[in-house]
Amino acid sequence: MHQYRFYSFHPVSVQDTLFSNTQFQNGTCVNPLLYLMPWLEDLPSNLILRVEIDSVNGSGGADNNTSSYFKQEHFSEISFEKRCRAIKCVENYTVTLVDYPIFFPNTDKPVIFDFNLTNYGDFITHFILEADFSLPCDLSIIDHETHRFHHGFDMIDDFVDSNHTHISTVYPLTIDHDDYIIFYVQAICSQTFDYVTRPELNLTVRTQNASLMYTVIHLLIAILLYFHQAQTNSNPTFNLSFGSMKIYAEVGISFEFYASDTDHAVFIQNTLKNVNIDGSELIIKSEKSENTWLEIRCKIEINGCILSVQSSAHYSINNYQTGFVFKLRNTTKYNIGRDNIILKLNADVSKFIEVHIFKLFIQFHCYTQKCENIKLSEETLYINIDSSDLIYPCVNYGENFINETVRLSSEEFKKECVPEQILQPSSTLSLDLVDDTVVLRQRNSKIDLFLKKNSNLQDYL
Repeated sequence: MHQYRFYSFHPVSVQDTLFSNTQFQNGTCVNPLLYLMPWLEDLPSNLILRVEIDSVNGSGGADNNTSSYFKQEHFSEISFEKRCRAIKCVENYTVTLVDYPIFFPNTDKPVIFDFNLTNYGDFITHFILEADFSLPCDLSIIDHETHRFHHGFDMIDDFVDSNHTHISTVYPLTIDHDDYIIFYVQAICSQTFDYVTRPELNLTVRTQNASLMYTVIHLLIAILLYFHQAQTNSNPTFNLSFGSMKIYAEVGISFEFYASDTDHAVFIQNTLKNVNIDGSELIIKSEKSENTWLEIRCKIEINGCILSVQSSAHYSINNYQTGFVFKLRNTTKYNIGRDNIILKLNADVSKFIEVHIFKLFIQFHCYTQKCENIKLSEETLYINIDSSDLIYPCVNYGENFINETVRLSSEEFKKECVPEQILQPSSTLSLDLVDDTVVLRQRNSKIDLFLKKNSNLQDYL
């Protein structure tokens, strides 16, 4: 029996390594005993015991290992981008990924993300570095050069729940012109065996240079992992209905709320908990914990939204009324991606809510056309939260609708998608003359058509 040397979350209870060879025969059962020696009060309340069983050839020993339960997985795809949220940005420094990280499924071996920050402008001081990771982890940010966690990066805030970890730090030292620092984000994550996931690291850098120009770099590293050549899909899907209308949606979206350096929160993709139509309201909710959540409630026309957000238990709930209109056709299939919308909460964008759309797929059941807007590179749209702007995909942004019909047989399409005729066979029509106007009435449906005498009927159709 061989156990990998795991990194313990507990500073005192260091995990040990055991190894033994055992020969198995048909019909036999092996019951090894393992004794744990606790450090009295330092023994953690929860223990995780993980065992690896390797099959080896009978005479070859451990070097002829033919299979192993634990394997390292290189990230198959990494998306790395730099975005500045201010309308005018001073891009006087860069952040680059030094090396590709490696993920070790089913182990506690840490994932290391190495970064290099180089300053090309005036000196930088007191920049804030935040990291979000889409697994429950022991997350830390460490200065590579000095390896001084408490003196290199000072902790501001940290948070962890069952599916997400957040950490905020500040670097109090000065970075001079043409100087650089090398730092790494380390994630030590407890994982469930055979849990197929797609970890994401969301790194945000906020700097203030000597000329007091405030800039923000937002780095997103989306890691797509493939287990046994099977791709997993992290975007949640929803089947919605509004009356008799059926809607299918696939939503890959993240939010960021920023009111101050302490009152802010990032909601990455896997925090999206609910997309639902309740009566006449569309409800979208992302949630990290009981006191860290964001909710959007819109009228069914997707306007007049109430956006509510709470960054932590230390801050009250913020409510914002939107004025813009998001318009969709109910005869259209929409496929939208690489969009970034910044809702400005004040004039200088020091307070904002950012909506990052990785993928938004909406399919109405009886669509007859499609609107596809997947940009080659991300574009940012700035909107005042109380503006009356109209967001109408494939109408006011230069794209075009393409004819495409839902895949139904002609009978199914006629039954499910073609509305009944307004004039029913059982209805009765009447003609009345009122002054100089002919009134055509359909009594069952209460439809009146008024025609002037000596006029052309085509003018009214």
